[in-house]
Amino acid sequence: MQIHNNGFTFVFTINYNNNNYSINYIDDKKLPNKYGGIVKLFSKKDKDSQNADEHLLILLALSGIYKYHMKNKSINNVQKLKYPKRIYNAIKNNLNLPFEILGITDIYNFIYLYIKVSLLNKHYFLVDTTKEDFKYIELYDLKTNQLVNTFRRPIYYKSNMIEFPNFYAISNNGKLLAYEYEPNKVIKIYSIECSLEIAELLITDLEFNIRFMHFFHNDEMLFIWSSKNKWSIWNIFGSLRDSIKFEDPGFEIELLSDFESYWETEQSNLFIVVNKNDKLTIYDDLVVDKYLKHLKKSDKQGWKKLSEDYFSKQGLNKNIQDLHDNESELDEDNCMLEPWLLKGDLKAPQYSFYLDEKKEKILSIGYHTIQVWYNQGTINGAKKRILELIYAPAYPLSFFQLSDLSLLAEWETKTIKAKNIKYCAGKFKLSIQIEDSDFHQIKIEDKVDVINLAKYACYALKYLSAYKKLEQLYDEDTKQNLYNVIDQTRNIILRFIRMYPTEWRLLDFRFGLLSILIEVGDYELVNDILLFGEPIHIPQYSPWPGGINTIRTALSDHTMLACLLEYYSNKAIHNIGWMNTVVDIIPELYKSNEEKNEKESYSYYYAQKLFYNPCFCNKQLDLLSFEFLEIIPKSNDLLKVFIPITQLIPQESKLDLQDIDYNKIFDIRMVPLADFTNKRISYIQERKPTNFLKMLISPGQYSALEEKDYSPFTKLVIKGERDILYENPSMGAVINWMWYSSKFYWPRTLYIFALYFLAYSIISWAYIAHIEITGALQHILIIITIVLFYYLSYYHIVVEFKQFRRKRKQYYLDLFNLVDLLSLIIPIFILSYVLIRYYSFDDGFKSVESNQGLTVILFLSILVLWYEFILLLRIFEGFAHNLNILLNIIISIRQFLLFFILVVIAMGHALFILLGFPSYIGLYESSPTYDPFSNILDSILAVYDWSSISFDIWSFWPLTIISVVGSFIFVMILQNVIISFMSDAFSDAVQDSKRGVYRFQIDLIYDFALLEKSLEFNNLDSKFKDKIRVKYICFYNNPNITKSWEETSDKMKSKPYPKIETLKKSGFESWLVEDCEFIWGKEKEVVDDKNIKYWFFD
Repeated sequence: MQIHNNGFTFVFTINYNNNNYSINYIDDKKLPNKYGGIVKLFSKKDKDSQNADEHLLILLALSGIYKYHMKNKSINNVQKLKYPKRIYNAIKNNLNLPFEILGITDIYNFIYLYIKVSLLNKHYFLVDTTKEDFKYIELYDLKTNQLVNTFRRPIYYKSNMIEFPNFYAISNNGKLLAYEYEPNKVIKIYSIECSLEIAELLITDLEFNIRFMHFFHNDEMLFIWSSKNKWSIWNIFGSLRDSIKFEDPGFEIELLSDFESYWETEQSNLFIVVNKNDKLTIYDDLVVDKYLKHLKKSDKQGWKKLSEDYFSKQGLNKNIQDLHDNESELDEDNCMLEPWLLKGDLKAPQYSFYLDEKKEKILSIGYHTIQVWYNQGTINGAKKRILELIYAPAYPLSFFQLSDLSLLAEWETKTIKAKNIKYCAGKFKLSIQIEDSDFHQIKIEDKVDVINLAKYACYALKYLSAYKKLEQLYDEDTKQNLYNVIDQTRNIILRFIRMYPTEWRLLDFRFGLLSILIEVGDYELVNDILLFGEPIHIPQYSPWPGGINTIRTALSDHTMLACLLEYYSNKAIHNIGWMNTVVDIIPELYKSNEEKNEKESYSYYYAQKLFYNPCFCNKQLDLLSFEFLEIIPKSNDLLKVFIPITQLIPQESKLDLQDIDYNKIFDIRMVPLADFTNKRISYIQERKPTNFLKMLISPGQYSALEEKDYSPFTKLVIKGERDILYENPSMGAVINWMWYSSKFYWPRTLYIFALYFLAYSIISWAYIAHIEITGALQHILIIITIVLFYYLSYYHIVVEFKQFRRKRKQYYLDLFNLVDLLSLIIPIFILSYVLIRYYSFDDGFKSVESNQGLTVILFLSILVLWYEFILLLRIFEGFAHNLNILLNIIISIRQFLLFFILVVIAMGHALFILLGFPSYIGLYESSPTYDPFSNILDSILAVYDWSSISFDIWSFWPLTIISVVGSFIFVMILQNVIISFMSDAFSDAVQDSKRGVYRFQIDLIYDFALLEKSLEFNNLDSKFKDKIRVKYICFYNNPNITKSWEETSDKMKSKPYPKIETLKKSGFESWLVEDCEFIWGKEKEVVDDKNIKYWFFD
C-alpha cells in the first residue's frame, strides 16, 4: 500500500535589526514544500556542537521523515528517512479500519495524530505497537537518527481495532522514561541508559485515562494529568507511594480540552507550555507552588519550639527534656552518644528530647551526628536499644590522612550548631549549621519521611567507617560502642530494603548509595544488596549525582569488583542492559605488560571469568522488529553474524536487509555488550572539495580522539590480550562484523602498493633490458612512471610515519611493519641511484653498462616487494589462512630447525678440517673435478646436500664409514624428522585456522579503527550520511564452533575468584516485617492524596 502526502510546508526566517522584526520566506529548491506534515526545528547546539548556527528542520510526513540540515538559514543537506517498520505497519493497519463505524471523518488527520503522539517528545520519538506481539518499545533520537534503547513491557492483549500508542515522557536530563501502560493502568519508570525498569506506579482510577505526563522539579517529580480537575503528582524519589488516585484537588489545571489538541502541549525545561487561545501559558514551579499550597497538612500538632534562650543554658548535655518541658538526668546509655570522638567533652549529646509519653524514643543532637534511639526495654536481662535514625552532615574526610592527631582534635571542634528545634509526639524538625556552611534541614513528621532514613544511614556509615580506621587509638569499651553504632546503622539500611525495596532502588539510582557503600568497604552489606530476591541496584553509565559510576568505584577493590561482575553478567542473560557499565571497564581489567603486577593479575583472572560467563553465548535474540544485515563468513569455523539495523534507514537505501528467519530465532544469540564497537565521540567530516587534496598531501590521517574516547573493542585490542577474543563466541562475532565493515578499505592499500610495485618494476626492467627511450610520448610515459613511483613512495612513508607516531614501541614489535619499511627504503635508494647514475634524457637506459652487484640487489629488492605484496594479501581469508599455516610451521619447528642447522655446521666444519687440504695427509682425488671442501662455507653447503657428495674419489676407508653414517643421519633421520614436525605443525595450524585468521584481521581492524574517517570509509551503503553505527551484534550459535567454549565455561563456574573474602548473607530477607518497621511507620495511617505534603514547598 502506498501512503500519500497531503498538505504544504513553508519555512520562514525571523530577522531582528534596529529593534525591528522582519519575516522572510525561505525559497529553497531543496525544500519540498509540496509535502505537508508535522514540523520540528531543533538546534544542533549542545556540548559537542562545533557550530552554534546549525539547525535541524524535521518534517514528519506520512511517507517518511525529511531531515534538513540548515546552516546560516540555508539548507545544505537533506536526508529522506523511513519510519521504523512498526510505524508503517501500524499506519497501514489503521488505514484499513472501518473509519465510518468508528466515527472518524478525516482519516489523514487521524494518521497525523498517530504519528505525532508516537513520535514527538522533545527530539525523541517512541515506537509502541501491540499487534505484532513485540514485547518492547523503541526510543529513537531524531537528532542522531539512532535508536536510543529498547524497553520491555508485557502484552496482555492485542488491539483488535485502532493501533494507538501509550503516553510517555522523557526527563530533561535524558535519564528517565515514564511510560503509561494502559492495559494495566500503571506508569513505568525506565532508565534510558540501560533500558531497565526502575519503578512502577499503579493507577487506581480505572475510569480515568492519562492525557499528559511531564517531568519537572529537577526531574524528580512527574506531573500526571487526566483532566482539568483530575490530576496528580508523583514525587518519584521522595515518597513511599506505589499507587495514585485521581481526585479533584478543589481547583483546575486546564490544558487544551479538544481531544486532538492534547498533543499540542509542548514540553519545556520548567513545567509545561500550553498554546491556549493563541497565548502561551507557562506553568512552572512558581505556579505549581501557587496551586498546590493547599496540599500542606494542617499543623494542629502541639509543636514545641525552643527559643534561643534555651540554647544558652548550662548543663544541657547532661539532661533530657520530655514533651511537658520537664527535664531529667540522662542515663548511662544515652550519655555517650559519640564515643569515637577523640575530644572527651564532645562525646555526650548537646541536646536530648523524649519524642513520646512513654519516654522510649529519644532524639539526641550530638556534636557530629543526630541520632534517634528507641528503647524497647529489657529482654533477657539486657537493655535493647534500636537506632532508628542517624544523620551525619557531609564532613570532608581528608583529615583522616593527617598524621598529627592534634590537628584531628582541632578539626573535631567544628561541630553542629542547632539554629531551630521543633518537636512533638514522634516528630521533629531541625535546622542546623556547621561553622559557616549552609544550613541543613532534617525532619521526620510521618511515614513518608522514612524514605530519607536509608540515605542518611549510608552517608553516616561512610563517616563512621573513617573513624573505624582509628580503632587502634580506642580502648575496648569505646571500640565496642563504635562497632555497635556501625552495626545499628547497617541494620537501618537492611530494614529499609526489607520494607521498601523499590524505594531503595530509586534512591540508589538518584543518589548513588551503592557506590557510597563500596567506598565504605562493607563487603557483606553490598553482598546482601546484590543478592536480594529482586534486583534493587540499576547500573548507570553516567551517575545522576555525577562522578564515577558504581563499577568504576569498585575497580580498586577485588572483592567489590567480583561481586558486581557476577551480579551484572548473571542478569545479562535476560537483558543486556545490565552490562551497560561493564562494557566500558573491560579493557581496564587487562593491563599492558609494563603495568602488570601481582595486583593486576587478579583483574586479569576476573576478566577471564567474565568472558566465560554464559551470557556471552546463551543470550537469545529478543529484538525481532528490526531488519537485519546478514554476514556469511568465508570459513566454516567462523560464526554467521546478524546485524540489526537500529537507526533510521534512508529511503533510497540499497542495503540488502532482510527480516529474521523465524526458524533460526531460537539459535540466534546476542552479544551482551551494546555499543561495544562504537566510539564514544563520533564525528563525520563535512564533505568539502579540499578534502580530497588533503588526503593526497596527508594520507592515512589518524583520528585526534584520545584513547579514552576509543570504542571499548579498540581499547581492548590495544591492551594486547587477544586470546579471549579468539575463543569467545561473542568476541568472534564482533571481529567478524568489524572485519566485514572495514575490509573494503584494505583492497585500496593493496591496489596502491600494486601500482607502486608496477612503477618500480617498469623502471627496473628498463634498466636491466637497456631500453632505449626516444620520442616525446615515451619520455612522458617514463616521467609519469617515475613521478608516480616517488609520489607513492612519499604516500607510504607518510602512512608509516604516522603509524610509528601512533604506536611508538609497538611499531617495532610488529614484523609486518619491518617488512613495510624494507619494501620502501630499499627500492627508493636503488631506484634513485639507478636514475641518477644511468638514466639519460637522450636515449634512456640504452647506453647503460649493467652492474652485476646492482643487478643482485635489484633481484633482492624484487623479492622483498613480492614478499610484501603476499603479506598484503592476508586481507583475504584464504591467504590469511595459508600464511598462518606457514608461520605456524616455522614457529613449531624453529628449535629443531636450529638443531639441524647446528648439526650441519658441525659436520661441515669437521669435514673441512679433514679434507680442506687433503694433499698434506696423502689423500688425492681419483678424478679431480670440484673440491666441495676447499673452504668452510662450501663444506657446510655440501653437508646440507649430503647425497651429492662422493667420498669414493679419495679411496680412504674412514670416509666410507662417514658417508654411510652421514647418509643415515642427514638423509634418513633428520630430514624425515623435519617432515614429521612440519606435518604435525600443519595439522595444528589447520585446526587453529580461526585463530590465525583472527590474528591478522585484528591488527588490520585496529589500524582501521584509528583512522580519522573510519566511519566515512564504511561503504556498506553510501546513502547513510552517518553510516551504520551498530548498537547490537548477533550471531548464529553453531554448536560445532561453540562447544569447546561452553565446556570451558561450565568448568569456570565452579572456580572461585582469587583473593576475595568469603562473604556471608545476613538473611535479612527473612526478618519479620514488624521487626523491620521504623517507629514512624508503626502507626497505620490512611494516606489521603489531598493531605500529602510536598517537601519542595518548605
